[in-house]
Order: sequence, then structure tokens, then C-alpha cells
Amino acid sequence: MTTPAASTESRAVRRAERTITFLLMALATAVVVVLGLTTELTTLPRLGITLGALVVAYPVLRMLLYPRSA
Repeated sequence: MTTPAASTESRAVRRAERTITFLLMALATAVVVVLGLTTELTTLPRLGITLGALVVAYPVLRMLLYPRSA
């Protein structure tokens, strides 16, 4: 049985994860659209740049949206 605090924390974590996922999808879409409109890169470099942006963005968003308590 979980305590109310643990249940609340897991709900907060799930909410933060959903928010992060949504923001990462929006970021990926924006990166692909901007690269598609402004460059003549083929699909593979676009996907590589997008993947790099997502890998960098995830821990930053996680830290901002769900900071660890000290």
C-alpha cells in the first residue's frame, strides 16, 4: 500500500513526464520544419540534428519541470 505522499509524487511525476513528452514532440516538429524550410539538408541529417536536440532537451526539461527536492 502506498502512502498519500507517494501517490501524489507519482502523479506529479507522470504529469511532468507527459508535459516533457509533449514539449519534446513540439520541439522535434519545429526543428524538422525549420530545417526543412531553411536548408537543403537531406532527411538523414535533419533527423540526426533533431535527435541531438531531443537528447539535449530531455534532461533540461526534466530538471525545469520536475526539480529534485533537496
